[in-house]
Amino acid sequence: MTREVVCLVRSFFFLGYKIAYFVEPSTDCLVECLPTCQSDKNPPKFPSVKYGTYLSQRYVDTHADLNLYTKYQT
Repeated sequence: MTREVVCLVRSFFFLGYKIAYFVEPSTDCLVECLPTCQSDKNPPKFPSVKYGTYLSQRYVDTHADLNLYTKYQT
């Protein structure tokens, strides 16, 4: 949800002062653009996605493939 908010609100106050607040939805939760933040002229910047799918893809994008490590061990 952070990426949608950062695209919408670009004030110095918002980007300058962040408070860590960790919330993790259930893996079957659908994360999508709020209806009040989209219109025909302003469509969502990101597609709707289930949180579990998003989390899995982020893990793949940011972590090394450990199968490569075991392949070179002999």
